Amino acid sequence: YHFLKKQRNDLYAKIAIGSSNLVIENDLSDAEGEWTGGHFGISLGYRHYFGEHIGVHLYIQNGSYNLRQKSLRVGSIDIDPDDARWDMMLRGPEFGFGLVGNF
Repeated sequence: YHFLKKQRNDLYAKIAIGSSNLVIENDLSDAEGEWTGGHFGISLGYRHYFGEHIGVHLYIQNGSYNLRQKSLRVGSIDIDPDDARWDMMLRGPEFGFGLVGNF
């Protein structure tokens, strides 16, 4: 939903639903793991264009990630997710900014 959409300014709110993938690698313990799952978030964002095509984008989102362990290896040992599973529920605020283009 766009609260304000002018030529150079855009203030909006959105709901995001999707999938996520998380990979963690730790060289110190020679471990790596991968988790996949769903994502849900509610965000408020603002875009400001300096000219016709280039601008900046700022947003804050309250997100939730429900991730299921896909693989985990510690040293030379592969841990089977059926034997030991470390699923994750990650949630909290997210902040972002970047450049945007309007073509």
